[in-house]
Amino acid sequence: MTDQKRALVAIAEAQGVTFRYKSSVARILVDGQRATGVQLADGEQLEADVVIANADLPYVCESLLPENGPARASRGCCCRRA
Repeated sequence: MTDQKRALVAIAEAQGVTFRYKSSVARILVDGQRATGVQLADGEQLEADVVIANADLPYVCESLLPENGPARASRGCCCRRA
């Protein structure tokens, strides 16, 4: 991790942010139109106030978000298939 990343992590952690490294996410948990957490590949579910997906948007849409959820159906979303 670079010094810049370490500094950003330290600032975020000082504000109460928890980072989870080396954990494979199976899906993003959604309630209505809001992400509420993630389910890890081992089945563990983590609730969150904010979910940040640091992956390619098509992968997030196709693999992590609910198939019939509002994010896939929203107008202009790259997840929509023509």
